[in-house]
Amino acid sequence: MKSLKLILLGLVWGLASCSEVEFKGTLAGLYQTEARQFFALSSSEINFKQVDSFDNQVSLQLNLTQLGSDITSLNPNLINISHGGVKITNFSLTNTATEKDNIIDIAFVIDVTGTMSAFIEDAKSRIINFIDSTTKNGIRTRMCISTFGDYTVKKCDRFFDNNPKDPATKAQTAELISEISALRAFKGQGQDPGWPDFDENPMGALVDVSLAPFRQEAQKFVILVTDAGFLYSPQNQGSIGTKAPTMDAVAKAIKDSQITVFGITPIMPGYTSGLNGIPGVVEQSNGEHYLFQSVIGGEVNLNQILDRILDRVQASYVLSYVMDEYPTLDPTQPVNFDDVKIEIKDIGGQVTTINDLKFNATFPSGRPEFAQEWVISSEPVNPSTVEVWVNKIMLERSEYVINQNVLKIKKPPALSAIISVKYKFENLSKNIRLYPVFLNRVVDETKLDILLNGIKAREGDIYFDRTASNDLSVMISPTAFQDNYYMIDENSGVFLDIK
Repeated sequence: MKSLKLILLGLVWGLASCSEVEFKGTLAGLYQTEARQFFALSSSEINFKQVDSFDNQVSLQLNLTQLGSDITSLNPNLINISHGGVKITNFSLTNTATEKDNIIDIAFVIDVTGTMSAFIEDAKSRIINFIDSTTKNGIRTRMCISTFGDYTVKKCDRFFDNNPKDPATKAQTAELISEISALRAFKGQGQDPGWPDFDENPMGALVDVSLAPFRQEAQKFVILVTDAGFLYSPQNQGSIGTKAPTMDAVAKAIKDSQITVFGITPIMPGYTSGLNGIPGVVEQSNGEHYLFQSVIGGEVNLNQILDRILDRVQASYVLSYVMDEYPTLDPTQPVNFDDVKIEIKDIGGQVTTINDLKFNATFPSGRPEFAQEWVISSEPVNPSTVEVWVNKIMLERSEYVINQNVLKIKKPPALSAIISVKYKFENLSKNIRLYPVFLNRVVDETKLDILLNGIKAREGDIYFDRTASNDLSVMISPTAFQDNYYMIDENSGVFLDIK
């Protein structure tokens, strides 16, 4: 007689929860599972920041090595830098290992076609563990999720901030975990976004994510995951005629956005080597590659890859200067990073190599005016639920306008002001904070009774999947929120009962 254990990933802050777990049965008999979990109906929150100043600051992120080893101490006197032929004499130099406010932006770009089920189910727990780990270690991360098949299914339209120094971001962290938990692979004709051909469109998804709202001061990483080849123009458009980008267009998107691609893909030209005269996306972004089958087989796991991103950040320098301090540089015009040249003198007689050089600017398109408008979300919000604060002072409804998903504050906030917006989506399912429930592998889903707020779940309102180790994942389907069948508003959320 052995009891089975239910693994509940309850790494969500600020959520009301109630959990009772008990398993009965024997290894020779039928198993009955009794469990209860509450998923709260919550508001979403997003923060914006007014510009700190109108100085156009240019930043260079770089890693330095000597004989293959990272250089962790650098004298500014060894640096020569010029911009448009102008020698830059006043710059700051920071080692990111000691920079307490360093920000890491990570975009997960994930194939959600039918063959990706096992990876996605494993990734849920590993990404949530990474979020928890960075929080405990005081590391600020911002993350977003994008998905694709033959086309981009979900774009990365906002980053969720996880700032250990700011408790106000806990609501964003909970919403991020809910998005991660809702990830699923779509299977079968009519649902699989990659049907019917094998190659997908990760290159199109990379171009899309290059336009995501990365912070200019952040170090920008993209984790691209697929088990398939890719569509591209003009040679391989796919059986459904998807307009895939050229490799030139992909290279331009990577250069313009300054993203670093960590690829979890097969080994093939375009990913790991050149194609059509263009380096693979990993090489051209100074990223790293991991074989998909090695990850799914457990030789390398996603936690190790995420930790490698932290290693890369900690071995980097940031060099910054202000264009406005040099009369011949025009800070109101778009910044041409090709005009920026940097040289590091050899240290101790040894050749110093610059690696992973990235460029950013406070205003890459030229200095703007004060900001007054912000896009709250790419999905419809309920205007009557919107609340706005500027520097923690709640605004009167007459002080701002909501036009669909755009917030306009009538009087522009002052420099460095923090604008906080709280709102609910029109779509009820987007207001529920979900997180995955995993059952031991020997549980037979056909033997389970599922109740939502005490009502037997309708067919299609619950779905099951399996991890690579065959554990059962139980999730609530979006169809459960399309009507008031389960009285979710009245219960301020939904109780999931497994019996």
